[in-house]
Amino acid sequence: MKKRKKNVEPIVINSEPLSTTTIGSLEIKENGPIFVIVGVAIFLACIIGLPYITDWIQNLDFSGTTTIPVNPPTAETPSGDVEENLGEDKYYTLENNLVVILNGFQFSKFQVNNTAKTISFEILNQNGDSNLFVEKNFYLELYTSDTKLLERIRLTQESLSGQKSFTYDITDALASGTISQIAIVTKEDTDYPPVDLGTNQDNEPILTCQKGNELITYTFKSEKDRYYLIQIEEQASYLSSDSNYNKYLQEYTALSNNYLGIRGVSTTLTPTATGFAFKNTIQLETISVSDYKKLFTKDIYYDRNTEAKVIAFELNASGYTCE
Repeated sequence: MKKRKKNVEPIVINSEPLSTTTIGSLEIKENGPIFVIVGVAIFLACIIGLPYITDWIQNLDFSGTTTIPVNPPTAETPSGDVEENLGEDKYYTLENNLVVILNGFQFSKFQVNNTAKTISFEILNQNGDSNLFVEKNFYLELYTSDTKLLERIRLTQESLSGQKSFTYDITDALASGTISQIAIVTKEDTDYPPVDLGTNQDNEPILTCQKGNELITYTFKSEKDRYYLIQIEEQASYLSSDSNYNKYLQEYTALSNNYLGIRGVSTTLTPTATGFAFKNTIQLETISVSDYKKLFTKDIYYDRNTEAKVIAFELNASGYTCE
């Protein structure tokens, strides 16, 4: 579109003194000032918007074709090698060549042993934070083909700087269905559902968790419909006919000796007609934090005031039956 050529008058410089000059007169009728103001506003808007209007007109496409911008193609992830970010829950088909890369860690070599009732795999730290599994709670979830949850397994709480193999019991999963898919997820305390607690003879809220020969009783105080941990009592008993009896007896004898004289800890190791029984009670409101951190490092030992729902969720995913 051609632009209209403007005629420019020559500029004449007058050196005479300035004087008042009347350009013209404007007859203002009723409501006149309002129309004048509106007219001036429209005039100024046209002047300011003229360059944008001109560009818009020049860029109009009258050919009848509409152009839609297309995002550039992204590189495809190779088959069997899936890279995800922390917090993105996704199901993966459980197959021999499955490789999942999560936050710099590679999960691979998944194998299900139906005879031993275990699942095994390897975790390789490629470029991830070695304390990721210490600082975050990760779970391996086992599903059927129609995404029915069969079992949830709490993953290692170790620091990982290299490559390590892991094996977990999947008896519960195999008893409930066929494992076809998995998910690797992280959970926060806020994700854990509430738990119903029983009571002891003193009418205190308790949660009991059992696995094999081990029985743990957690005692809580109640505040505003929440339950906070104040005591841990662990018990274990073994028969002399057990093939590893002497090993267990030595381990628990050493533990009893380590706990002697610790304020807030009461321990007994009692011989029985068929073996021995071990009982250890920890008063979390009495024991010093330094003693507790130094002596009690297993995953079953939780800090004072930990909520009941956290313990129940995590230990159920660690092979315990909690109720």
